[in-house]
Formats: sequence, C-alpha cells, structure tokens
Amino acid sequence: MDIEGELKSLAVQQCAYMLVIDAVLSHLARDRTMHHRLTEAFNQAEDMSDDIAVEIGDRYPAVDVMKVRATVKNIRNLVLGPPQPKRFP
Repeated sequence: MDIEGELKSLAVQQCAYMLVIDAVLSHLARDRTMHHRLTEAFNQAEDMSDDIAVEIGDRYPAVDVMKVRATVKNIRNLVLGPPQPKRFP
C-alpha cells in the first residue's frame, strides 16, 4: 500500500470538495436571504466547533482542535468575505 500516494490523493480530493463547496455557497450567498441564512449556519458551525473542543478536551492535541475552528472560519471568509469591522455611531 502506497500510504504517501493515498495521502496525496486525499489532499487532492479535499481541495476539489472545497472548491465545489465554495463555488456553490458563494453563488447562494449573493441572494440576501440566503446570505443571512448562510451567516447563521456558519455561526452555528463555529459554536459546534467550540462545543467539540470542550467535549474532547485533552484527548487530542490543541493545535488539531483549533484547526477545526480555523477551517470553519476560512470557509466562511471564502463564501461571505472577511468580517467587516464593527462601526460605532
């Protein structure tokens, strides 16, 4: 079994999935209603990643747990754009 080849194949597959998901969600986000719903979905995904981090605690390296949240944020930024700074009146 060529483990290195399998890992490269999985990385290529993951990249392809990300490109498709980004394209579909970005297209949907152009609609105002869908943009709002996608924002809510990403908020929920971030909350879930926090819950997972608390639940698994010390069983996994902290850096791996943080990669989950970072990945959610990266996808969010690709789809909805970077967060806008809060403006105060």
